[in-house]
Amino acid sequence: MPSERRHLPWVSGHPIAVGLTVFACMGTASCELLFSNSGLGNDPAASPAPSGAAGDAAPPPETTLMVGNADANTQDPASDADPTGSDVVPLSSDGPAVEAQAAPPEAQPEAQPDGMGDGASDDATVNIDAGARVAFVQMATATPTGANLYASAAFPTAQSAGDLNVVVIGWGDSTDSVMRVTDTAGNTYDLAIGPTRATGVSQSIYYAKSIVAAAANAVRVQFKVAVPKLDLRVVEYAELDPVAPLDTVAGQSGFSGAPTSGTAATHTAGEMIFGAGTTTDTFSYPGLTFTLRVLTANGNLVEDRPAASVGQYSADAVMTNQADWVMQVVTFRRR
Repeated sequence: MPSERRHLPWVSGHPIAVGLTVFACMGTASCELLFSNSGLGNDPAASPAPSGAAGDAAPPPETTLMVGNADANTQDPASDADPTGSDVVPLSSDGPAVEAQAAPPEAQPEAQPDGMGDGASDDATVNIDAGARVAFVQMATATPTGANLYASAAFPTAQSAGDLNVVVIGWGDSTDSVMRVTDTAGNTYDLAIGPTRATGVSQSIYYAKSIVAAAANAVRVQFKVAVPKLDLRVVEYAELDPVAPLDTVAGQSGFSGAPTSGTAATHTAGEMIFGAGTTTDTFSYPGLTFTLRVLTANGNLVEDRPAASVGQYSADAVMTNQADWVMQVVTFRRR
């Protein structure tokens, strides 16, 4: 991935708004961002929290592009994790790390692009009622530099019993696989999909259902050999099925500026559509109708959205340049 990052205008010590995004900047730092544009509602019980927890500012509606096209999908099992890494990472290396997040708005009807039909009679609109919403709680990332055997990302606030943890692991080669994923609270992680591979990049997604309550928790991933550009993203969600949350998955890889996961068919109404991508360059925007949860220091993303009804769904995004990428989608049933 390129070493140069785009710098943003800032006022020292004060948050600024740039388009749909709220940034927090200090000193001469570039801004690492966690922001959203549409889609899932926050957990109503969750209050604003530092370093990746949900907040309450809502961005304007004008947002993103969505484009598609892809090739091969490779899928392969793996199993469990170990310590270390950093859960706060700078977007640029020339200043201290800072991060901020604007909260997503309440779910509202959204325009639906081709290939993202919600299974309803009118595919131009996604009608999201209160029963279809799922709650994003918090997230954390780790992007250690160089080649690493393991990385660890700590959630910024306490975790609630019965919630779901989703773990996205990206790395910069096409050969190695995850050895294990664990956390300090003792939850069990299962492979949802992966590794899906492109030239010089791979990605896998794991999840832990019905997690235990924990005042503090750090998720750890470990490899058999050190891998370059390790990128760990961990996300907590509420209101998902504690017994059998995983429904369907899809994944693709390719070389373009228009990554897409391919489609996954949901089987119950109100599911959460979870998308994640890893690239040798950097992502720019999430797919249309998706909420962007994070763009990491390596330029990789996590996005999600609710699905009002049964249908075919894919995760898409927009990249800065044409490059190798992996894009995956996982659908989770709600309670």
